[in-house]
Amino acid sequence: MTVIIMEMPSYTFAVKGEKLLKAKGISCELKRNINASPGSCGYSLHVRSDSVRAAEILKKNAVPFTVKGKGGG
Repeated sequence: MTVIIMEMPSYTFAVKGEKLLKAKGISCELKRNINASPGSCGYSLHVRSDSVRAAEILKKNAVPFTVKGKGGG
């Protein structure tokens, strides 16, 4: 399974994004980044299901993010 990593600009947005996605039935996990990018809060959402739908939900609800990579599940 592919996991999409969405890096968040703040812990508050990370928690808000996680709650929104889970409420819509999208599997995701909030994780602390070991090597955070400049401008990141150090948290990211790891999305295990429909990443396109997840991105649309976050954008519609004004939750900023940056896609940082893909990985195995």
